[in-house]
Amino acid sequence: MNKYVSFTAIIWLFSAGTVLAEPATPADVVLNYYEASREGNITEMKALIAGSFYNRRKALLENNDSYPAFLMDHFHGSTTNIEESNIDNKNQIAIVTVSTHFSNQSIDTSRLILKIDGNGSWKIVDEKN
Repeated sequence: MNKYVSFTAIIWLFSAGTVLAEPATPADVVLNYYEASREGNITEMKALIAGSFYNRRKALLENNDSYPAFLMDHFHGSTTNIEESNIDNKNQIAIVTVSTHFSNQSIDTSRLILKIDGNGSWKIVDEKN
């Protein structure tokens, strides 16, 4: 009986954590993408992107062993800020304006387009500069 109660409690805790977890916002996804870029974490980057945004980076992400080192060097000392985030829930699309401030004082600003995928997760699918 005691094992049954413990097993049930463990299952409940895991399911409660899943139910209580909030889905990532588009801004969260963008910040996570830039953080993964700073870390050279290709696996995480690929999990956050789709569509034409992914297709334009596919060769670098999948076939370039030196890309993680390049990213870590390129983004070293940079910070990323969300300037604006607009969500159109009806069309399941978001536009996030993000600025990256580099240690050499340059600033790169991008407008990223995100859509909800089949699993209900926001993915970066395009970029408008």
